[in-house]
Amino acid sequence: MAYDGGGDSRFKSVAGLVAAVLIAGAVGAVVKSGAREAIGYANSTPSAIDGELQEFFEKNPSQAALYGAMKENYPEKYDEMVAGFSTVVRRKGDARQYGFDFMRKFTLSLKDDFKAAPDADIKLVLDKHVELMDVLSETSKFYCGQFAFDGLTARAQLSPEAVNLIAEASALQIKAAAAGRASPVVREDPAQADWDGLSQRMLDLGTTFEELEVVYEGKTGSLSESRKCEIGKDLYEGLASLPAERAARLGAFLLIPDAQGGA
Repeated sequence: MAYDGGGDSRFKSVAGLVAAVLIAGAVGAVVKSGAREAIGYANSTPSAIDGELQEFFEKNPSQAALYGAMKENYPEKYDEMVAGFSTVVRRKGDARQYGFDFMRKFTLSLKDDFKAAPDADIKLVLDKHVELMDVLSETSKFYCGQFAFDGLTARAQLSPEAVNLIAEASALQIKAAAAGRASPVVREDPAQADWDGLSQRMLDLGTTFEELEVVYEGKTGSLSESRKCEIGKDLYEGLASLPAERAARLGAFLLIPDAQGGA
């Protein structure tokens, strides 16, 4: 069934989806996991924490990809994160929550760089999200739907496979942002035809007209967890299957929301 479009203002309400497809909270969940395993209270200097993190990453290469991308492309932020861990640990604070909050803010701060990333880099990020949504749907419909339309919280209990895929997707996003910073692509916000193209792909994949309305109006709370998960899968698969330039415009707009202050 063909999608017949809609008023431009109606589709601009998709700004409500920005938080829905947020990776930032998921990045924080990976940091939280690493902090829980790697950091002890006894030895909390920045150099000691960095050493413990590196030891943890040797045993967890997928999670290491995220930190490696950060350390290589945004070294000042990596150093700031480690120094913050040191302060929190010395004060016997909640290192897991600190890591979650820091990485969420860091990811939000990448908005402009990511928006200027090359098409191919954004496509890699979208493809990894498709893979991640498949795993989430197999392990937890609740977290699958939450990831798609609410953003994960610091309390998310994810499978090891899902955590690793989140780390890999986040590493790709950091690398894409760094590429956008180095050689920025001038990219407009999505046009009406882009939203229509995405909507048609989602309809073809199984999302209904009524569900599209709910998504664009930001009222996904009315959907069951199972349907939120399936619609989220359609969203990411639809994005990834679009022509490269269109997929990049939409992905750059949706995957990181406007920052409310940097890290």
